[in-house]
Amino acid sequence: MDDLFDHQTVPEYNTRAVEKLTGVPADTFRAWERRYGLPAPARTAGNHRLYSERDIAIITWLKKMTDDGVSISRAVSMAQRRLDEGSATPTPRPSTMPPNGSDLLRLQRALIDAFVGFDSQYANMIMEEALALYDVERVCFELIQPVLIELGSRWERGEICVAVEHFGTSFCMRKLSALFNASLPEVGDTTVVTSGVAGETHELGLMLVSVILSRSGFRVIYLGTDLPGSELVEAVRSIKPEAIVLSAPTVQSVDTLRQTIDTLREANPTNHAPLIGYGGYVFEQQPELRDTVDATYLGKDARSARQVLRQELRSRGERMVLARS
Repeated sequence: MDDLFDHQTVPEYNTRAVEKLTGVPADTFRAWERRYGLPAPARTAGNHRLYSERDIAIITWLKKMTDDGVSISRAVSMAQRRLDEGSATPTPRPSTMPPNGSDLLRLQRALIDAFVGFDSQYANMIMEEALALYDVERVCFELIQPVLIELGSRWERGEICVAVEHFGTSFCMRKLSALFNASLPEVGDTTVVTSGVAGETHELGLMLVSVILSRSGFRVIYLGTDLPGSELVEAVRSIKPEAIVLSAPTVQSVDTLRQTIDTLREANPTNHAPLIGYGGYVFEQQPELRDTVDATYLGKDARSARQVLRQELRSRGERMVLARS
């Protein structure tokens, strides 16, 4: 941003040219413009956008900041502040109020339509717009999660075929995997292993938890689903994590979850054994099952899992300090 004012302000680049020069999809920088007022292209007599070199520099910088994990609202505020400081006459600051609920509802409906039509290109455009307007957590919890719940409900009612549900789930899994990789899961002071129990193939919830934990500062070792207990024990012995998160979303996987926890405790009998937490859809549907599992229930979703893990690990650390004193 230091050389922002070295760029010309003459509007001469059309939307397609800007896409090629910045690598940012048009839907993304148009969403920034609608919501935050940056970039601020000129309009032709025919109402077509024309961008200047400065607009291109702004878009490029906003992309870099969001790629580095800065929320788009904060990145825009930083850019606007730089513009104000460099201008003799400060420009009006655009509204940085968060998008309202109607935006999310529109995106939800559009994403469902894309899945029903098996239209991955349209679905990608919707996700690009959502990530341009919202932080990752809101996209996860207020777009991806409710859309998948709605798809499941429509399938149960016989309104869509199972192929549509599988298509939507697979698409969202790929997006979450990309967000996980971008979150630098190898970085963090507290190591958490996330795994599904043997025989369990439902992966989306586990990946969602992994994304949120990684973005919250945990070092996350994601082992995927359908992992035998003996293999998990070997991995834990090698990794030496502070915590293990196990996913068992179905009734059929609860017995395996109990066996896996017993196997882990037998292999790590000391007071320094990792904290074992678990979660899954079935424990919300049948809460009485929680009393049958000898581990820490992490709550109904990834947000509560993060909160419970932090609290439990903090309490454990305080107890260890007291024991040594």
